[in-house]
Amino acid sequence: MFRAAAVVGPATQPLLIFYGLSQAGRAIAAAAASVPKGNQDWRLRGHGISQIGWGADLPDIKVHATKTGSFVSLSKLLDSPVWREQDAVPLTALWDCIPDTRHLALRNDEHRRAPLLVVPENHVRQHPTIIATVAYLPPAVVSSARPAEDLDTYMTAFPEADGYLPALTGDAPPRPHFSPHRDGWGEVVMM
Repeated sequence: MFRAAAVVGPATQPLLIFYGLSQAGRAIAAAAASVPKGNQDWRLRGHGISQIGWGADLPDIKVHATKTGSFVSLSKLLDSPVWREQDAVPLTALWDCIPDTRHLALRNDEHRRAPLLVVPENHVRQHPTIIATVAYLPPAVVSSARPAEDLDTYMTAFPEADGYLPALTGDAPPRPHFSPHRDGWGEVVMM
């Protein structure tokens, strides 16, 4: 869907994302083992999402589940919690979960976390250490004057990465060995 939207233009992306997610949700609901035979709960109706702050700047809008709709039904089928109004999620947090939006921040600040691309490096040979390239680190981390500290701070948003260490340069003192991309973002090998 993102590739198609890139060809057609950015104005089509929200529409394509909505319909792509809608179809994926319908497929999951139709295949859910938790729906009793003959039950029509797999037929999703309405999106089931509302917002708080309509009319505010886009980054200030929050979203939550309504009482009914596809989002709520699918969450129940998957035994997943729903965000009620008191637990509304900032639109910026959801936006930043989409990998292709890393260059299109709704609000660009030091707390923003775009998804990382993790590519295992030692999936073929046996090795006691797990080695992976971790990509899509932002320019503020890759070109930092305090790279080790800023990488540690950035990675706290990814608790699954706790305990992994970056490959270091031979500098004194050693620093994470970032490989910058042309766009200023970059990657590092972690073990």
